[in-house]
Amino acid sequence: MECNCSNTRIKSLRRRQGYTIEKLAERAGISPKFLYEIEAGKKGFSSKVLYRLAKALNVSCDFILEGREWEISDYIINLVYKLDNREQIAIERILLEIINLRQWTK
Repeated sequence: MECNCSNTRIKSLRRRQGYTIEKLAERAGISPKFLYEIEAGKKGFSSKVLYRLAKALNVSCDFILEGREWEISDYIINLVYKLDNREQIAIERILLEIINLRQWTK
């Protein structure tokens, strides 16, 4: 039976997203040694580090702590983070247009 611990989820997310320990640590602003110790279950982490790891992995803090499945909004946000700035602006315009159209059809 697989452990549903936050350290296991962090390691699993890191691997699924193709990050090395060094790259994720850099994105989260922590040392690679500290990330290794977190993943190994040797060290705990503060809420600040939790937030940084969640942001670097494009997931919610709840997902890391509780393992709840992503909601559709989390999924969409994760996809948008993968786009460049120009593409994100285009998506924003499309979403605003959809909202506008919906208001006219009510």
